Amino acid sequence: MQKLSINHHFKTQSEQLIEWVLDNLDKLKEVTGIDFKGDTRIEVEDGVILKDKILNRDILLKIDFEESNYTDLGSLVVNVSLCEVDVVVWIVSDIDKDTKQAFEWLSKTLREDIECHLIELDF
Repeated sequence: MQKLSINHHFKTQSEQLIEWVLDNLDKLKEVTGIDFKGDTRIEVEDGVILKDKILNRDILLKIDFEESNYTDLGSLVVNVSLCEVDVVVWIVSDIDKDTKQAFEWLSKTLREDIECHLIELDF
């Protein structure tokens, strides 16, 4: 798991936080090595899918502001399965040990061509 420090404080998970992430994709690139280019953005629960037509891939950015748990992981799995994404980036402010372990297991058991990243925001 990588950490991403941000200097902004957000009171709730909101469109403002999602917009901050979208406006700072260069910071995510520094942490993940992924070039986040998307011709189209599709909103999903607690995040967005970036459709990159040039590289022919879809990137799911799921953002959970509260402590993340198995319910959030379940939501992530639903989004991955329904949207058939190629890259998963789950951005959390806090995650419990068991959910982190489950995400790591999930990232190993998904199709080999699905790239997974777990990023913890540092306020």
